[in-house]
Amino acid sequence: VGKVREELRETHEEMMILRRNAMYLAIADRVAKPEMVGNIALVVAGLEGATKDDVKTVVERVARELVKDGKSPYAVMIVRKEEKSVGLTLKFSADLVPRGLKAGVMVRELAKLMGGGGGGSDEFAEAGGKDAGKMEDVVSLLRSKLATLS
Repeated sequence: VGKVREELRETHEEMMILRRNAMYLAIADRVAKPEMVGNIALVVAGLEGATKDDVKTVVERVARELVKDGKSPYAVMIVRKEEKSVGLTLKFSADLVPRGLKAGVMVRELAKLMGGGGGGSDEFAEAGGKDAGKMEDVVSLLRSKLATLS
């Protein structure tokens, strides 16, 4: 029984890694050619069927790839659609913080547009909201905040 449990755990972990790799590959083109807002590389993408942990893993990978490709400063926003709500995960490169942009503050402002709330640190934050129809407004506000730093 112990061996079967261990094999199941390992299989589950392998499936989780494969699922997260597939999620990253689905947005890899946006990472390779991010939108430039002034000198800030911006990646905005949506992930269907993703858990919060999936999104966090994908966001961290996106950030690593952007840095590896010399695309910093950067901002990454991943949207996770759920049945009756929407989740946002936001990551800023550390060099944006001294310029006055903090992910925790920004995500709260973005979440208000969707009828929700959130928070986090200066570089990483999460939020949730009820109105997925406001996503265009959310992305526009993020772009305008980034543009003021360029």
